[in-house]
Amino acid sequence: MVYNQDDGRFPLPRVLAQFRDDDISPSNPGPMTEFKVAVYRNPTEHNIRLGQVTKWAEHTTKEGPAGIMKRERVRRLLDGP
Repeated sequence: MVYNQDDGRFPLPRVLAQFRDDDISPSNPGPMTEFKVAVYRNPTEHNIRLGQVTKWAEHTTKEGPAGIMKRERVRRLLDGP
């Protein structure tokens, strides 16, 4: 379980960045890695696979410029440093 003091939007990419920086678990997660994320501000738990987020972040124009920007931000977070 990873705790995130986030506003609840796109918590997994930020958590993934924290996970990659963790000295205790230096392995790289794969598409079937499942995370449990608890967001402090809005106490909702999300179970989502990394593969689902990666697929959502693929380029599409169906949500217009705002959707393109959201997906681009998530892709940058997923790609890591």
